[in-house]
Amino acid sequence: MFSLEKCLNVLWSSRDLTLYGKINIVKSLALSLKLIFVAAVLPIPDNFINNVNKQIVEFLWSHKNPKIKTTTMIGEKKEGGLGMPDFDLINKSLKAAWVKRLSVPERPT
Repeated sequence: MFSLEKCLNVLWSSRDLTLYGKINIVKSLALSLKLIFVAAVLPIPDNFINNVNKQIVEFLWSHKNPKIKTTTMIGEKKEGGLGMPDFDLINKSLKAAWVKRLSVPERPT
C-alpha cells in the first residue's frame, strides 16, 4: 500500500538533498500516479488534502519552520517560485477536467 509518510520520511529524509531535489522527489514519487489517480476519480476530503500538503511541507523543511512562504514555493520558476506542487490545486484541476469531458456530447464510433 502506498504511504506518503513512508515514502517521504523513511526513504528520502535521511538523504542530504537540496530544496530543489526534495521538490523533485515530491513531484515524481510522493504525488505519484496512485495518489493522482485516486484524486481524479474519487472525492477527496479537505482534511486529507491538508494532511498531504502538511506532510510535503514538513518533508521539504525537515520538520523545521519553513523559511519560504508556501505561496512563493508553489509559484512558477519564471516568476521567482520553486515550482512545488500543491495537492489542493492538483485535485481541483482534476475535478475541473471532468466538467469538460462531461459537457462534450459523445461522438458515435
